[in-house]
Amino acid sequence: MADEATAHLPLPPWLAFDSTPHSRLLPSVGPETIAELDSNGVKNAGVRALFGRALTYTDYEGSNGTKLARVEWSNEGQMIEVGLLLRGAGYDAVKVLYSGTSPLIPAGRQMERKVQAELSGRFGVVLDWGVPL
Repeated sequence: MADEATAHLPLPPWLAFDSTPHSRLLPSVGPETIAELDSNGVKNAGVRALFGRALTYTDYEGSNGTKLARVEWSNEGQMIEVGLLLRGAGYDAVKVLYSGTSPLIPAGRQMERKVQAELSGRFGVVLDWGVPL
């Protein structure tokens, strides 16, 4: 039998549900910004810690003052998340390179190509699995 005195206590504020919808729109990225992810003329490059750990990424400035980031990631399943997290953290475009030890093979039916095109065109995140697609 439930204790009647504690059955209807409100949730603490840190656990309470917020019914107000929230969204964060990422500004669109032009092809010239994405092309700068591969340029070697890096200005104001710096290495930063990723998620407060020993993993790092490089951030640098594009030609129009854009904030760009490059990161190497060893888990191919998390590359999308890492790219979107950096993009959401304020970078105008992000490139994520696979750095794992196992060789990857395409999944088939050009799945990686479709994911690559969607992330690049819509979110400014470029994924490089290191395999021809």
